[in-house]
Amino acid sequence: MAPRPGASITDQDHQTLHSIYGGNEPLMDDGGEQHANKSTILQHSHASYLGFPTTATYCLILNLLIEIFDMILLTPQIALFQRSICFQHYQQEGARVPGQGCQAKVIQQELAIVRGWKGFFDCIPVLLMAIPTGYLADRIGRRKVMAMILSGMLAGAAWYILICSFPAVFPVRLLWLSSVFYLSGGGYWSASIMVLAIAADACSEADRSRIFYYLYSVYLFTELVAPSIASVTMDNNLMLPFLIGIIALLLCFPVLYVMPETLKSLDTITQVEPVEPDESTYLRESYSETAVDHPVENGLWWILRCRNTLLVVPIFFVTTFRATTLSVLLQYTAVRFSWKLSSTNALLSVVAGVNLLLVLFFLPGLTSLLQHRYKISSPKIDLSVARVSLLVLAIGSFLVGLAPTAAFMIPSLVIFAFGYGARVSTFSVLSSWVNKEHSARVYGIVAVIENLGVLAGEPTLQNVFAATLDFSGVWRGTPFFCTACLYAIAAAFSWSIRL
Repeated sequence: MAPRPGASITDQDHQTLHSIYGGNEPLMDDGGEQHANKSTILQHSHASYLGFPTTATYCLILNLLIEIFDMILLTPQIALFQRSICFQHYQQEGARVPGQGCQAKVIQQELAIVRGWKGFFDCIPVLLMAIPTGYLADRIGRRKVMAMILSGMLAGAAWYILICSFPAVFPVRLLWLSSVFYLSGGGYWSASIMVLAIAADACSEADRSRIFYYLYSVYLFTELVAPSIASVTMDNNLMLPFLIGIIALLLCFPVLYVMPETLKSLDTITQVEPVEPDESTYLRESYSETAVDHPVENGLWWILRCRNTLLVVPIFFVTTFRATTLSVLLQYTAVRFSWKLSSTNALLSVVAGVNLLLVLFFLPGLTSLLQHRYKISSPKIDLSVARVSLLVLAIGSFLVGLAPTAAFMIPSLVIFAFGYGARVSTFSVLSSWVNKEHSARVYGIVAVIENLGVLAGEPTLQNVFAATLDFSGVWRGTPFFCTACLYAIAAAFSWSIRL
């Protein structure tokens, strides 16, 4: 390897790198090519009136539209599946549907099975396509790949709407075939990951965490507002929220058309003036050198060969259980406390409201205080936030399972909601270790890890819920006790990471 011009690696540098990797063997030889400062190139995306690069603002809009599509359909989708199952069940018996017939145990068990296995099948395209899709985005551009992913999402939604609109013709379990359409890129998870990759391309190292927080706040805002819109519209016409969601997804295409391609900007990075390396430069270069010839295989090897990156795997795996927990909570609350499904949306609004305050004000304020007053580095702050958040998630989930009444459920959910800073903070730490021109494929690996979590969590929790419908007392909260244990295990892994 050629010597690094104008720079040398001291013993202190090696010690820093050792702490980042957490490994026992040297990461690099004393030489290497100087890595250019990428953040200066991406200032071509002139700052908007929000203070973000223009491309990052487009990412916020894209994220908003994608999350509207996903969140506004959550409860209406349950109602649509339940209506089809209920119709087919009573049609087979030759009887009319009684007033509360769709709340019958046999209907709810079938609904839990259908939803659980749909979540399982939806994960398979992500496992198969997320890494190749990320590699493709690193080669041909982010916008083209995003358009491909969105097209698959539209086709999948159209399929299960078709199946459930004609329950007298199609068996309800045919809706599982909607997952086939997500092979076009990977579906919702791949779309969300691609937005993060575009945002990481467009922002500087210093701004990345802030933009990630704001992208997550868009998700939380949608989680707060969309369920209320769904409740109002589905009480009038069940298909209205589906119409709104599809329109939102269609609006993503004109946004993609006007948004600049960030991959072209990264191609010019090699012409930037060399700068002094920071603590993460050599780690990023180590990934770059292994990823040139075999990006998919070596990207996976890069995750597995480093102690710290290996320790973040269970964190990404377990943080996906938050969405699964909330999904089970809707049906659990409707059955245990005899709520209407449309009324359970209020619980999502409580969680989203607390999370929004956390991400928009508390965490950015705390980060700024620790950075400027106490001079603590961003990775250390983010890792601390992840550790505490996982512990809070464990406590909150346990209390939700214990809740004997709806009145006790609300404060338990508030505690649970204060815990979800783990994923964003862990993502920010990982991003500091990756070259931007390889970010999409590494984010694709994260998508695979997260969907393995969904793959395990969605059917498991739904089937645990179905199996505990006959339980009484505190044991009816068994699904939430299970997630509490998993959050605690992930917290233990996070405390083993050393920076």
